Amino acid sequence: MTSPIIRDIMVTQVITALPEQSVQEGSTIMAKNDVGLLVICESCNGCMCKDCKPTGVVTREDIINKVSQHNKLPSELTLRDIMSPNTQSCSPEEPVEKVVMRMLQFGFKRMPVIEGDKLVGLVSYREILKIAPGSFEILREKFLQDNPMEEPLKFIDRKPTQGNCETCENYSDSLKQLNGKWFCGNCIETSSEL
Repeated sequence: MTSPIIRDIMVTQVITALPEQSVQEGSTIMAKNDVGLLVICESCNGCMCKDCKPTGVVTREDIINKVSQHNKLPSELTLRDIMSPNTQSCSPEEPVEKVVMRMLQFGFKRMPVIEGDKLVGLVSYREILKIAPGSFEILREKFLQDNPMEEPLKFIDRKPTQGNCETCENYSDSLKQLNGKWFCGNCIETSSEL
């Protein structure tokens, strides 16, 4: 059996936005489509046209963290102001294992899939866990072997707090912090297997 490649698991319905749109508009698009990431494209808005060339991404975390740094209203900032330009991406032909290793290395939950210079899809932990629920434990161990200077995941001993889980993005009144990120009770079980 051959190893799965990204094309086998990626989603092809990717929500995009223009860099000139306001952060408020971007946030509305994300909420309406129930997504945690917008791919920012210079030439298209909300479509996967043949001219869609991504220039960056905006995540929910970007909206939460970067808007407050600018000390402006979301309607006063553009997505270009807060986007992460030239983010990591993967090819549809790459092995899933290789992409997961990169996601773990950089701490990404989602990654755009680029063919040539065109956006063709998106892959996230959700798609990976559907095909290989136990893969994160194996890949985490391999990552730590290949990168011995990286510290293993550690719980920070703090009282639970309220907010949105950084994995499933659902609200929880008892988040726990693991390796600098906040997780709900359901996701902490999966994450502790990383």
